[in-house]
Amino acid sequence: MNFGSMGLRIVLQVAIGNVSMMARTSPCSSSEFHVLFGDFSITAYILLSGVSAASEVLYLADEGMPKAQWEAMCETYGYFCHMVTASIVLGFLAVILMAVLSARNLFHNFYRKSVYLSKMRHSTLT
Repeated sequence: MNFGSMGLRIVLQVAIGNVSMMARTSPCSSSEFHVLFGDFSITAYILLSGVSAASEVLYLADEGMPKAQWEAMCETYGYFCHMVTASIVLGFLAVILMAVLSARNLFHNFYRKSVYLSKMRHSTLT
């Protein structure tokens, strides 16, 4: 069975999604949270690098590179350029959503606990 890079990415995303769903249903320890946060961050960086590479390909297809004797292809293959543009926009949207999810998880697991603990300390002192 030949998955290729896209199939491997899909399998990894499903695995990360399953781990994330399990973490949402059961309370996780600090070390488990760090693993999940690391997975979110690594996935976001891999996605960002892939989208950045796709935008460079689109730029070369749109503008060409006369010094390397590459001609602009978007006039000839317009459908390809439209599909790559849509893919890049959706990819950047996914990167932004991954960053928001990572920030939310970070806030939810660390900031709220520290605020709760400081309130508990102040209420027990009085």
